[in-house]
Amino acid sequence: KKAPTKRLEKLSPGSWINADFGVWIGSKENNLNWYILRRVRDLIEKSKDKVEDLDKLKEYFYILESSDWNWWNTFYEPTGDFKKLFTSYVKEIYRILKKRPPSYIK
Repeated sequence: KKAPTKRLEKLSPGSWINADFGVWIGSKENNLNWYILRRVRDLIEKSKDKVEDLDKLKEYFYILESSDWNWWNTFYEPTGDFKKLFTSYVKEIYRILKKRPPSYIK
């Protein structure tokens, strides 16, 4: 039996936190992370025909793209573990591409 459907008249963008995107965008660190993601995506797109392990490359990128890295940047995160993990995936992508990461990736 098919479940009844109901038309959703309105869908507000945002988050369960403050009902906006402020947790993920706007801070210097979060904006840098989005910039890094864009640069990495462009680099992968330009290099995809020359890469030996494209599946691994995509796996790392999808991990970067799908997680709440910027959520953690917004709140107090004393160990910096999430930033280190984010950066480690970015660096691994550059390694697979046989490219040197930009200096702003620390």
